[in-house]
Amino acid sequence: MDSLDTLKARLSKVKIPDAFADMFYGLPEHINFVRARLLAEQISEANE
Repeated sequence: MDSLDTLKARLSKVKIPDAFADMFYGLPEHINFVRARLLAEQISEANE
C-alpha cells in the first residue's frame, strides 16, 4: 500500500504533454482501483 501512496503522490508532480493528458487523467483512478482490490483481498484472507 505504501508503494501505491508513493506512486500517487509522485503523479501529482508530473508534468505531461497535453497529447497524453487523457491517458494520465485516469491513472489515479486505476491506482484507487488496485488499492481497493488489495484491501478486499486482505479482508477476505483475514476472515478465512
